[in-house]
Amino acid sequence: MTPRQFENKVVGYSRKQEAESRERWEITRYNAFISIKPKLKKGVKLLETLPFPWDQKEKTAIIPIKSGDFWDKVDKQKEK
Repeated sequence: MTPRQFENKVVGYSRKQEAESRERWEITRYNAFISIKPKLKKGVKLLETLPFPWDQKEKTAIIPIKSGDFWDKVDKQKEK
């Protein structure tokens, strides 16, 4: 396995774990909302009951990871 393949697997696995975690939290929020809905005032929304950090829209610029520069160097070394 090359370093690039290893990095791709690690990044992919990390994203998968994060997606699964978010899904579990979304289910938990939905169940909590349904449980307390009869006691809430009218007009209260699901996202207002238990806000998560990923519910807010990103207002900051995303800084790309410059791992491509590293891999370009590795590819050039392989060509030699």
